[in-house]
Order: sequence, then C-alpha cells, then structure tokens
Amino acid sequence: MNSFNNSGNFEKKTVDGKENPKYVDLLEEDKPLSGQKFACVSFVSPESIIKQKEMYYFDSFLKKWDFNKSMEKFVQFLNFISFKYSVSFED
Repeated sequence: MNSFNNSGNFEKKTVDGKENPKYVDLLEEDKPLSGQKFACVSFVSPESIIKQKEMYYFDSFLKKWDFNKSMEKFVQFLNFISFKYSVSFED
C-alpha cells in the first residue's frame, strides 16, 4: 500500500502508522531558544536534480539539432529532385 498524499509526495508515516522508508526529511530542527518563537526557511539545493536537468536540456538540444540537420538534408534532396525533374519546389 502506497503512502502518497494528494500531491504525489510521500507521507512521513504509512497508513498503518509505521515509519515510511521512502520518506526523506531534508529539514533540520534547532533546539528552541527560551522566549523566542521564529521560523527559519532555507533553500535545499538539489544538486543531482540540477545535473539531471542539464542532461535533459543537452539531450533535447541533440534531438532538435538532429531534426534540424535531417530537415536541412531533406530540403536539399527535394531541391535536387525538383531541379533534376523540372518540378517546382518552394521553400
């Protein structure tokens, strides 16, 4: 049985109340200071996700570049065929 909430994230505990092994808590809590109540919000730097994003962008670039090169060669081929057989081809 999965312990997802509505947003697709893992819950801290499973439905039966046990600790969820897939839950990762990235926040560290400091001991409270006497008489002070405050909140400290920090940014979690997802280094592995950033690397994955860069790989995704590079992969997308290669796919687009391959497509553009293929289309360029295809247009050259169509121009050649239109010239050889005197058929009109418009870019």
